[in-house]
Amino acid sequence: MDNPKISVVIPSFNHEKYIAQAIESVLFQTFGDFELLIGDDCSKDQSREIINNYKDSRIKTYFLEEHLGAVEILEFLIRQSKGDAIALLNSDDYWLQGKLEKQYEIIQTHPELGACFTWADIIDENNTKSNDLLFADLLKHKNRSQGKWLQRFFYKANCLCHPSILINKKVYNELGYYKHYLRQLPDLDMWVRLIKKYPIHMLEETLVIHRRHGSNSSAYTNENLIRGKNELYFIYNTFFDNISDEIFLEGFEEKLINNSAIQHEELICEQAFLLLNNPICENVCKRIGLNKLAYLLQNKETRSILKDKYGFTMNDFFELMAKNHITC
Repeated sequence: MDNPKISVVIPSFNHEKYIAQAIESVLFQTFGDFELLIGDDCSKDQSREIINNYKDSRIKTYFLEEHLGAVEILEFLIRQSKGDAIALLNSDDYWLQGKLEKQYEIIQTHPELGACFTWADIIDENNTKSNDLLFADLLKHKNRSQGKWLQRFFYKANCLCHPSILINKKVYNELGYYKHYLRQLPDLDMWVRLIKKYPIHMLEETLVIHRRHGSNSSAYTNENLIRGKNELYFIYNTFFDNISDEIFLEGFEEKLINNSAIQHEELICEQAFLLLNNPICENVCKRIGLNKLAYLLQNKETRSILKDKYGFTMNDFFELMAKNHITC
């Protein structure tokens, strides 16, 4: 297929137990104008043999000779794609009927959108749906504006299911791909960059089954949790970069210290205070907030704004530096 409307990409790695279900959930979609790119990242199990059992003309397979890792193989597959829209699917997850058809209709009807997501259910390695109330609505959220999505990410971290996305390829061309130095949270970093630039749509229907188990990066292991906290430093350090004043105000207006703040320099000061007082990964955000305040205090204009609008002086900064123990 030379000009498919959608390119579906499946990075595969050691998921012989699940890969067939993932592939078939794509092939049996009600929307058929797609290519399916499967990249096997040097699996040591029977994944390659299972993939080769499928002879559908829409499938393109890539069996790598060197292990790339999740982010790099995903970028490789996206770069090979020919569709105007990209749908992502993990090799241990699967889709429900109608997903692509419903999402494609939405992005065609609303060309201003950068992407469309859906709700997802969480299951374990035995296909058992999670009964944990913590997970029940983790990946089921109502539509929000760009600013409100950013506020949700800022205070709660990720809440969008990566394998539910249908994204315009132009977004990757404009914003770049996933960060290679992130393993736990490359999707959260991408969503922050995406939503600062484009609105998204949440299709409020469960159309994805997302699996969490001990051998994938979504598992709640101690190692993954520690790595995730460290990765949050990189994400929060640039969280407010390149955000328009309008989107920032729409998302965080009720959180401002100075309710009358509208000037750009004032809003930068507000962003520093938001970081300083963000309860999520408190130590990480506090360090970033202090760093932003140090930069603002070094600048004469913003130093005056901090003093006149917020009653915040260099002595206040010195006190914060003395009272807040930040682990090096």
